[in-house]
Amino acid sequence: MMRRKIWIDQMVQGGLVGRIILYWLSVVAYFAIGHVVFQWIDKPEWTLDEHFTAMLEAFGFWLPGLLLLAPLVVFDIVKLSHRFAGPVYRLKNHLNKVASGEEKGKLWFREGDYWWELVEPVNVLTARMLAAEEKLVELKNKLAATERENLQLQRDLQNKNNAGTENKSATSPAPFTSFAAANSTAATR
Repeated sequence: MMRRKIWIDQMVQGGLVGRIILYWLSVVAYFAIGHVVFQWIDKPEWTLDEHFTAMLEAFGFWLPGLLLLAPLVVFDIVKLSHRFAGPVYRLKNHLNKVASGEEKGKLWFREGDYWWELVEPVNVLTARMLAAEEKLVELKNKLAATERENLQLQRDLQNKNNAGTENKSATSPAPFTSFAAANSTAATR
């Protein structure tokens, strides 16, 4: 299956391409310096112009091959990097969507991708987290219902207490009146 995107993770894949170019330049420099040194040792009587011309002639055989091979190597490494950069990219996006509540599905990797062993543990962890979130919502709803019932019971009890107090005050004299009446009765005696 052909990948649609070339650069999945520019930092990782760009680092790989940078390394390939660095290694390629190192190999070219190694062969160039080696050739110049061995040529200088072999033909010390040559002038600098003769050494340069001989080096260009020697490079004429293998430099075009290296120039043609470098882009193929870069392309192959970028294509190979899709097998590990792609799964990490999908894992990162999946976890971000799960964390924000957008994703309820399972993580998947393409056939041929590396790190398939991450798929099952991430999916199990995601399922457990989603189940825990559902349980939390359920418990919050039960708590809210219990708090509403408790509040209603408190209101009913308060209303019952208020009704009982009103009935007592209607049937018996006020405490101050009783006390005053008791004192006036005691004073007449």
